[in-house]
Amino acid sequence: MDIREELAMISSVFSEQERAIQTVMRTFEKLMKDPAANTPRDQLHEAELGIALWVKRLSNIDQRAQVVEKALKVPRSS
Repeated sequence: MDIREELAMISSVFSEQERAIQTVMRTFEKLMKDPAANTPRDQLHEAELGIALWVKRLSNIDQRAQVVEKALKVPRSS
C-alpha cells in the first residue's frame, strides 16, 4: 500500500467522523430549545471545524504526495 492509499483511508475516516458529528449536532439542535444552554452546541461546532481542518490538511498532503509520486515515475534510461 502506498502513501496515497493510506491518506485516502485516513481521509475516509475523518469524513465519516465529520458526518457523525453533523448528525449529533442536528440532534442536539432539535433538542436544545433554551438559548442559554449553547455550550454543547459551541463545542460541537468547534469539533466539526477541527475535523474540516484535518480533512483539508489531508487533501493538501495528498496533493503533495501526488506531485512526489509523479516525480518518482520519471522514465529511467537503460
